[in-house]
Amino acid sequence: MSMLSQQTRLSVRSFLIDEHDGIYRFPLSRLKPIMRDPGAYPYARLAGKRARCAEAIVELAGSRPVRILRIVYFILTFDGKGVLKKAIAHATGDGQIQPVPERGDS
Repeated sequence: MSMLSQQTRLSVRSFLIDEHDGIYRFPLSRLKPIMRDPGAYPYARLAGKRARCAEAIVELAGSRPVRILRIVYFILTFDGKGVLKKAIAHATGDGQIQPVPERGDS
């Protein structure tokens, strides 16, 4: 991989895919707190549902995306109140699927 020039930078973009295959940008500023402390941040729109997610590391030139450096897919499940139950599995762009450890597992 080539070194990034001074005019390029990296950005992490997260997306949710709903049951109708609609794609929504999901800001990391919202996703991080939900992952850290699910009970404090219920998400009513996803109550009782599973959500497909993608997280991409994107190279930007100025403010324009120029290429995707890495993409990870995962599934989140939410209880009836919209509280995140767990991430079921994730897969990298090369198609390898791995279970996500339960909280507290190493």
